[in-house]
Amino acid sequence: MQKLMLLSLIIVFTFAGPLKPGDVLEIPHQAINATDEVVPQPVNPIVQQLFEASKNCDWVRYDQLLKEWKNQLPPSETNGPNEVEINIEQNPILRWGEDKIIYAGDVAYNPWALENEAISVDHYRGDTLRAAVVIADSALLVFQSNDNGMTWQGLMGWSASWMFYEPEIINDPQGRWYHVFYRASTNNGDVRVLTDSLAGGWYGFWIENTSDTVENYTVCSDRADHPDNYWLYCAFHNKRGGQGYDRIRFTRSFNFGLNWETPTAILINGAGYPDLAYGDNGYLYITRIFNAVNDTNYIRVTPSSDRGNTWGSHVTIQSDTTTKLGPQIAAAHDGSGDVWLVWARNYPNTTPSNYDLLWSWSQDFGSTWSNWRYLDGLNREHTILPSISVYDASGYHSPYVSYNAVDTVGTNPKVYTTYWQTDSTWADRSTYNDSVPQISIRPAQTWEFEGIPALAYVGEGGRNVYYDAWSMGGVEEEKATKPKQVLLSHNQPNPFTNRTRVQYYVPQDGRVSLKVYNTLGKEVVKLVDEYKKAGAYSFTLNREELGKDILPAGVYFLKLEVNNAKVTRKIVIQ
Repeated sequence: MQKLMLLSLIIVFTFAGPLKPGDVLEIPHQAINATDEVVPQPVNPIVQQLFEASKNCDWVRYDQLLKEWKNQLPPSETNGPNEVEINIEQNPILRWGEDKIIYAGDVAYNPWALENEAISVDHYRGDTLRAAVVIADSALLVFQSNDNGMTWQGLMGWSASWMFYEPEIINDPQGRWYHVFYRASTNNGDVRVLTDSLAGGWYGFWIENTSDTVENYTVCSDRADHPDNYWLYCAFHNKRGGQGYDRIRFTRSFNFGLNWETPTAILINGAGYPDLAYGDNGYLYITRIFNAVNDTNYIRVTPSSDRGNTWGSHVTIQSDTTTKLGPQIAAAHDGSGDVWLVWARNYPNTTPSNYDLLWSWSQDFGSTWSNWRYLDGLNREHTILPSISVYDASGYHSPYVSYNAVDTVGTNPKVYTTYWQTDSTWADRSTYNDSVPQISIRPAQTWEFEGIPALAYVGEGGRNVYYDAWSMGGVEEEKATKPKQVLLSHNQPNPFTNRTRVQYYVPQDGRVSLKVYNTLGKEVVKLVDEYKKAGAYSFTLNREELGKDILPAGVYFLKLEVNNAKVTRKIVIQ
């Protein structure tokens, strides 16, 4: 926050040329002082055969090869050498009308750095979510919600002699285990993964534990394509002397985090701040900032078509001498080849300075990219630290983005969200956060359950971790005149095909609004919008009367607003 308060601006909107939506521009590589080389890696023949067996769904052969691969590696650890399991007695308060608290207390972060990631949230399955939080007194905690984020309980925790930073959590979609990654303060920043088998016990593995400095790291999985036998991927920024010398190393695990390949350099000569994303059909993408020795800073993307066995040529998306913050990347899982990239850039040649949010889009698995454009560029705000994601399951398309914004005198901070629209644009931004965020910590973009976006963020001063989702809709039942009266009952039946009955209560005379929204937060149909006397009411939602083309089968939200009270219920049409 102190750093941001020094940043203020004057900015004039300058949009990127006359390029039309959908136009794609292949941007040539820069030749001078821009040798962010892709390092060819020798492919382990067993790994190549693992890739082929997985692609062909030959799981018998896959298991045989996996045993051979494990025999080549040093044994994994069980119950790490200095980590101690701790019991979590954390029961966050359920605060109706405000965001839900995952963790109440201080998190571990550097207030002078703008690349902090102190939290991570991941959907599990059904109504279950998990979150990883690093706290200020050197511990790593895992929380779980079994009711779509409404309440959270402590699940697991570790303490150690070192500090924990940048947690990442990845759940096994089959429910066998979950993986918690972190960067440690040991050896200038080691990277470690802890896997809890849930059946009893956990094991840890040092992905990087040399004396080389690790500035930051990124992880992902290919569970969207391979929910039964997914691979885990990790890349980290290996600091080797700064500008022109830093590199990115990459590694994979083929057996759910138990063993990992020896990390190898895939990008050299100044690459840093990486982010990984898996799409589908074996495509993996890595983006990063490349700092050239001539002070030019590049945003680049490199694709792999074979799950990281080999890497293609990098593409420069945008370059100039301005400061840029770590780019974030996400890819569709529906075979379209769509990939999205967002990043923050300090607007050039302005005094005082201003950060804007930029984006670019590929429609061919990362080979070519559209010209960059503004996702958010108000001349009175810094828009920074975006987090982007696509629901991580086969067949899903369209990303959501969450990001921080603060005016140029460092006041009125907000967390905003936006989503991709079919006309190649982003929806108007919205904010649902009720608490003040810590602007220098990146929010976590996640999903509440299948297809429903959500986010988590850290409160002002690095205190408390909050969770919010569109489906919560600003629930404020406790603010009603008669708080014990249910404002909106669950519709019956639910799911339904043609008709369902809705009952609601008006605690005092006032304007009543009852609307149906789709999973993108768009209003689909208005059922009630009128002044009503206090009392109980009922309503029959009849698809035949409304028109089934208006409400096709799927998931929707029924939102009631009565004066200052709001409540949302999920409805399902079969």
